[in-house]
Amino acid sequence: MQSYDRHTLLDINFDGRTKLFTEAVAKGFDRASCGALLLPEEFPTAIPGANKTGVGPDLAVPGIVRREDYAPRPGEVAVGFTSWTSGPMGRLRLPGFVSPQYVARSRDPITVLNEASEQPERFVRTPALCALAALCASGLRDADLGVWGSAGLELATGYAYTHERSDLDFLIRPQGRLTSPLLTAWLDTVLRAERHFQIRIDAEIHLANGYGVSLKECLQGTASVLGKGIHDVKLISISEVRPDKGL
Repeated sequence: MQSYDRHTLLDINFDGRTKLFTEAVAKGFDRASCGALLLPEEFPTAIPGANKTGVGPDLAVPGIVRREDYAPRPGEVAVGFTSWTSGPMGRLRLPGFVSPQYVARSRDPITVLNEASEQPERFVRTPALCALAALCASGLRDADLGVWGSAGLELATGYAYTHERSDLDFLIRPQGRLTSPLLTAWLDTVLRAERHFQIRIDAEIHLANGYGVSLKECLQGTASVLGKGIHDVKLISISEVRPDKGL
């Protein structure tokens, strides 16, 4: 079975989404809310005016590849779906599993950002999107950049996932060896953007071993940092992240 990294978006075909919808409703999730996320073809009245950013047609939201710690399904990919609107209980967050045969397309955070970058007008609606544009323009060196979270979902779908107080989830994939000066330069750029746009920015470094670590944690002077992977979460020695820092 093909493996996917965390934060990868999976566009799922109609048959796959129908299966996910049926399972979600059977678990007690609201039928109309699930329909808006998974089956807009069958629930067109559930999303009137939902495409508030004016980009693209109304469509089913992609599944976000997630880690399943308790009840994995062999041969299936654990995914999650998040609504763009909030109710009394917040946004609908719908967990599920999808067989690879139903996956029509996959997009990692770097692909999402690269595709959206062809339309710069999409990076001005909220502070989080403006901060993302500024980070891209800043020229973070020796890195490939990506986006996930609410900003990533908005850029991938056209739905208005971000608001005035949204955080920005930002991915950095190093092009080579990590060093303390390079990490410091990245962090300085991120902190300047936080101050300027008055939002929180979660910059995650995607390591070659597949784990994601917080940029901020890498420079806190601790002996290890928390690494988040598709299968588990573990502590990673800072010397493994920053070979020039032999702790």
